Amino acid sequence: MTAMPGRIPMVIRNIPDAIAAVPYLLGFHPSDSLIVIAFAGPYGTCAIRVDLAPAETAEAAERL
Repeated sequence: MTAMPGRIPMVIRNIPDAIAAVPYLLGFHPSDSLIVIAFAGPYGTCAIRVDLAPAETAEAAERL
C-alpha cells in the first residue's frame, strides 16, 4: 500500500481496530448511535451514523 501525500494510512486489521477507528472516521465520539462502516480497499472507507432512541433501534437498523 502506498501512502497518499499528506495522509497517514489507518490500518484496520480486526473488529477492535474498526471500533477504535470510529471516532476518527466520524470526527467525534458517538453515543446512542448505530454505526455502519464499509471498506473497499486501502482508500475506500465509508462510515454512517444514525442517532438511536430505544424505540427506533429496529427501524434504524432496517433503514441502513
